[in-house]
Amino acid sequence: MISYMITNYKIDKALSESRIKADIDKAFEMAQKDGGAFSGWALSRQAITAFVVQLFQESVDTKHIVELGGGQSTLFWNALSQVSDLPLRVDTYEHHPQWAAELSQKTAGSPSVQIHHVGLKQFSDETFQSFFQEGVDPQYASLGRDVSDEDAEFTRIRNCFYDLDIQIFKDASIDGLIVDGPHGNGRSLAYPLFAKKLNDKALVLVDDFDHYPFLEDATKVIDYEVMYRNRYKKRWVLLQTL
Repeated sequence: MISYMITNYKIDKALSESRIKADIDKAFEMAQKDGGAFSGWALSRQAITAFVVQLFQESVDTKHIVELGGGQSTLFWNALSQVSDLPLRVDTYEHHPQWAAELSQKTAGSPSVQIHHVGLKQFSDETFQSFFQEGVDPQYASLGRDVSDEDAEFTRIRNCFYDLDIQIFKDASIDGLIVDGPHGNGRSLAYPLFAKKLNDKALVLVDDFDHYPFLEDATKVIDYEVMYRNRYKKRWVLLQTL
């Protein structure tokens, strides 16, 4: 089914779809040699392939991607920047210190991929809901408590998000947002935080979209259409802003 969707994309500038998919295959091969098995909690190959093909369907201008939750997909972005002419800028945010350090080491010297090790903040239910109703102040992190590295290991911790500086991103400057972290329902804060930073027709790839009301939360602050929804073993959804 995923192949049918991809073969119906129209890429009308510079590179053909077959060329892009060939580069994607090369990148997966390189990333796997570097430890990217794309199994377990990792984004699936199908999800990444659909994201990349859609991302470059109209042009091959430089695409700015923000990846929330570093992992095996980060190794793919690093590999893709080496094996293809597809111009990328990837900012990856990861709270786990050891994994962030490993990713930084494996992508060291990359002109395209930047790893940001940041802590987590946990918010009260009232504050968490206010972000969707009233918007998010750039100093939002000051309203939460620091989450220890030990507590950050728990996958069900509530209302947590990365302690990042949203002001470094210009409005309408992000072409793709990957929502794959942190653990728990708190990753929905990506929507009010990045809503103004996404450009027209930006892509939002949400992994494990039905573990929490991620899509319902997105509708509170973002207008979008569903490009593809995978409900099988790897459950992910690809959205495009309107």
